[in-house]
Amino acid sequence: MRDLDYRVLEWINGWPPAMGPFLKFFSVALSQLWVKVALGAFVIWLIWRGGKSRAAAFLALASVCIANTITNVFKEAWPVARPFQDFPYIKVDDIGVAGPLHTLHAKVLDPSIQVLLRVGHSDSMGTASAHSANMAAVAFVMTYQLGWKWGVPWIVVALLTGISRVYTGAHYPGQVLLGWLCGTFGALVVTKTWEAWQRRRFPVQSGGDEVPELA
Repeated sequence: MRDLDYRVLEWINGWPPAMGPFLKFFSVALSQLWVKVALGAFVIWLIWRGGKSRAAAFLALASVCIANTITNVFKEAWPVARPFQDFPYIKVDDIGVAGPLHTLHAKVLDPSIQVLLRVGHSDSMGTASAHSANMAAVAFVMTYQLGWKWGVPWIVVALLTGISRVYTGAHYPGQVLLGWLCGTFGALVVTKTWEAWQRRRFPVQSGGDEVPELA
């Protein structure tokens, strides 16, 4: 299984440099101010719409917090290195120009594998990808609350975010998969807890009544 992780890492991490700007955007988007502003405006708009949209906004925020916490717990309880911490890596800048080969902090598990690092070096463990978890949490909530029309774009974003973390050399494919699972689980817990609270707060009076929307 570990060997499969290495092989998939080599394949995705070695995709053409022309894909770099597109995939790297999804890997580091939240570090850009305009993306934060746009997401903030989107959340405010959802809250302003009310009803299921408002519920989706609050549930998505709560789910991201839970998903991020779960990934941190995994990193503390089961520390697993990132690709560039295991192998020699070549730092690649935004225009695809490779720098010197680095072995700093690398265990060099297999000298035949060299990782192209397209993001900054980090000393934190990579057990579960928080980026992947957060986007998976949002995708789950948007799909569950607002349907496929709203959910599919976020599912695509979650998939591209996870793939980008492998392409940039920040995570193994298995760590991305675990991140997606953490995000989905966290969002499921949040949404089901909210539904249970709604049923307790607004008991069903008859078989045809629906659980009220978040006002």
